Amino acid sequence: MIYSDGTRLRSKAGTSGAVLGQLYFGDPIRILRSSGGWDYVQLKSKSKGGLSKGTRGWVSHKNIIPPFCGM
Repeated sequence: MIYSDGTRLRSKAGTSGAVLGQLYFGDPIRILRSSGGWDYVQLKSKSKGGLSKGTRGWVSHKNIIPPFCGM
């Protein structure tokens, strides 16, 4: 899940990646892989910012709430 409003979804890991759109607190995501503090994610539903379900891109790891284990 996204932790903060206005989180940028990027075309590649790092701030040089083009911004595909913005994500907001609570937007549900699936982490597909990680690299150097960045996570490649897929939206599980339409985002609050209007991105379509299934959209993929890179997000800084600091903007993601990790899934809870053992619940």
